[in-house]
Amino acid sequence: MDIEPGYVGFSRSPDLMGKLIRLGEHLSGGVGEVNHMFVLDENERVIQAEMRGVTNRMFLSDLREINESVTIVKPPPEVRLSDVVKFANSQVGICYGLWTDVGIGIDMVTWQWVPALRGARKPSWICSALGGESLRFGGWLNNCIDIYTRTPQQVKDALLTSGGVVVG
Repeated sequence: MDIEPGYVGFSRSPDLMGKLIRLGEHLSGGVGEVNHMFVLDENERVIQAEMRGVTNRMFLSDLREINESVTIVKPPPEVRLSDVVKFANSQVGICYGLWTDVGIGIDMVTWQWVPALRGARKPSWICSALGGESLRFGGWLNNCIDIYTRTPQQVKDALLTSGGVVVG
């Protein structure tokens, strides 16, 4: 099956950040097979929230080379793929939410005994929030109160449960 712009991907990276995200997933009672999410643009270019911010400088083939595994998912039929790409592209250049990650980590280990420390002072994204919001802009209606509380694995599971199909 061909990969089209608007499909989303999930990867498992060997770096420290990836391991920390998977640990957080495990602490939340999840599986933690993946730790990163991205949107595919034209020519299999990757739109992703990474430490440099939201970028579109990498191709899928490059991402496959630096990760332990990569899975591509075709969103459910009701999702307008062009709108997924449109939203993700409109976010290119916005900062990465490193402090958002820290706040989520604190929420996880305190079981939300303290107020969340991830109030945005400026626009920023983490990978799963960018991917999930891009899908929502494309018409994926999924019950999610806070897009920042979902890990990449949780978005993948929700997407597959609602009709998404693994294509690569």
